[in-house]
Amino acid sequence: MRLLTFLVVSCCSWGILTDSSQAAAVPSAPVYTSKTQFRIPYHYDQAEIDRLGAREIRLYVSTDRGVTWNHLKSVSPSTRKFPFEATQDGEYWFSVRTLDSKNQLHPSGRVFEPGLRVVIDTTPPQLELDLRQISPGKVQLIWNAEDRYLDPSKLVLEYSQNESQNWQRVIVAPHGKGQTTWSISQGGVVAVRGMIKDRADNMGSSQKKIRVVASASRTVPKKKQDLLDFNQPIASGGIPDNSLTLSEPEPLAPYSSQGQDSQPKPLEQQNPLANNNQLPSVFPKAGTGSQSMQDSVKGQFVADAPEKRPHYAKNRYPASEKNWAPERKQVLNGTQFQIGFQVDEVGPSGIGAIELYITEDNGQKWYKYGEDEDKKSPFHVEVPHDGIYGFALRVRSGVGLADALPKTGEKPDVVIVVDRTAPAIKLHPIKQGLGGEANKVTISWAMSDQNPAEKSIAINYSTQPNGPWEPIVNWQEDMGRFTWSVGPGNPSKFYLQVVARDSAGNITKEVTPDPIILDLTKPSGRIVDVEVLNKAPY
Repeated sequence: MRLLTFLVVSCCSWGILTDSSQAAAVPSAPVYTSKTQFRIPYHYDQAEIDRLGAREIRLYVSTDRGVTWNHLKSVSPSTRKFPFEATQDGEYWFSVRTLDSKNQLHPSGRVFEPGLRVVIDTTPPQLELDLRQISPGKVQLIWNAEDRYLDPSKLVLEYSQNESQNWQRVIVAPHGKGQTTWSISQGGVVAVRGMIKDRADNMGSSQKKIRVVASASRTVPKKKQDLLDFNQPIASGGIPDNSLTLSEPEPLAPYSSQGQDSQPKPLEQQNPLANNNQLPSVFPKAGTGSQSMQDSVKGQFVADAPEKRPHYAKNRYPASEKNWAPERKQVLNGTQFQIGFQVDEVGPSGIGAIELYITEDNGQKWYKYGEDEDKKSPFHVEVPHDGIYGFALRVRSGVGLADALPKTGEKPDVVIVVDRTAPAIKLHPIKQGLGGEANKVTISWAMSDQNPAEKSIAINYSTQPNGPWEPIVNWQEDMGRFTWSVGPGNPSKFYLQVVARDSAGNITKEVTPDPIILDLTKPSGRIVDVEVLNKAPY
């Protein structure tokens, strides 16, 4: 019978560990924490403890992965936890044994069974950013993050222009090091900032700023009426695969209400692609002459009427949201963003076109968004409203070779959730403790959002309704309530502010309408005088 087991959990500063999963003989995954002080709970079989007449529970620690073990602390069985404080960063293995009434240890022997591994890491990652102009109107960002326990998935890169506080996400693959480029055709001051975390939640950050010279030929921004309206799909789940036949298809033209200034080279002149059987069977029959792609598909597809298509301004996230691949999803709070890409295996004919395709329904219908004019990363994108968008990239060689166009049901390479709606939050009445807990204030709230942040709540206080605000607790998980033990140095009259954020960076702040008055003074009295009112006559 196993007498003692650890509770293997994440650590907090002198906090009680809460998960009840039992440790394996050699735990496969350590707990990472930036705290040097925490408690290690254990549980045991009470009947076995009574049978042995257990006197104490001993905690052993190893700092060399089980090669040597040291007796660290002893507590009575009823204590149920060991306080631990580390003097330096490192990996700590823990094991427990029981001392019975005959001074025998259980389990006996020299071989220890580790029940918990904790990696203590108080060092934040080092993030270096290099922002440079590589040509007029074009910048390059190189980043390099160093940390023994780096978590590349927590990388965030943003940029702004001309001292604006409107920061936009730089969409890159989550790696510890890499580079990307984009165009700033109008020139001006460009600033970038980056943030990355390690597994212990330490954060490293950096910022850079440069002035960019405008390019000689500036690109005219796309007009609002030219935004994609998703009228003609290139692949649609509503059309059977055998409903159309291939006949000398030509490349899809960029989606635009303005038509084409020049037509791409017809595929009948490009032998390698003239009979490409990999093209999807729903690819429409090509027109002739100067007929545009929009005209060639009329009468062959029945596009949904606008009122039947998803309208995220009213219903931002349809029920099918759960089917989108979560590992490919990024949440942004702007309709304009950039998608970084990389082209591999370029042949002697070079790159003919970089094409971007878009879907609103997880690949059931695909539309061509357009082509990247300079054929270099990143691809500048603008979508018409909040919602969930999937994107796929296709690269054509100089002689027209390319992968097949996106087919019905094909999953997107990247999923972008555009969410400009701040979280909804409602404060509940503040409750003050009674008796010995009169200094405790319980703050409770209800928050809702389609894309909440992992740590979405912060709480502040101030003596004035408009601040300045002092933090009570920094960003933490949304637990719906928090109890604040007001110390003697805090004011007795104050306002509370609860701040909620979502994963797109939208923020909502709610302040108590009336100040909280916390009076911890207990009145006392004493007798100071006695006066006789009805004196007896002499």
